[in-house]
Amino acid sequence: EDPYEYIGDADIVFVFSTCWTKDMMTSLAKCIGRQCKPGTIAITTEFLMPLSGVIEAVEDDPDIPHGEYKMVLEEKLDGYCGVTGGVSTAYIHRVVRSLYDEGMVGPRQKPQESKAEPLHGYVNDSMVYPST
Repeated sequence: EDPYEYIGDADIVFVFSTCWTKDMMTSLAKCIGRQCKPGTIAITTEFLMPLSGVIEAVEDDPDIPHGEYKMVLEEKLDGYCGVTGGVSTAYIHRVVRSLYDEGMVGPRQKPQESKAEPLHGYVNDSMVYPST
């Protein structure tokens, strides 16, 4: 669900999601809902993505879109899958409302940490380093 990992130029997204968790499917739906334009097709296996939801604002980056997305289930197909050794289900989703913004297409840069902030936790003064 990292808003800085860009997939917004995809017209079709395929994910072999047979071993994914519900949280992973929700993150995928939010990623597609945030970045992909309406009309984008998303295909998943075994699990349906949430068809609608709210994408929260990104703390420290107000330029990242947030709000509601919506998809529809276009089709559900069952067929044999050699990887699973049995019947597998494919779900074909279509984005109908997203946060896609034509004026802000492309990967976004993560805001840089202020150099004035201390880097707590990065250096431990008590660490002993072996000599080489």
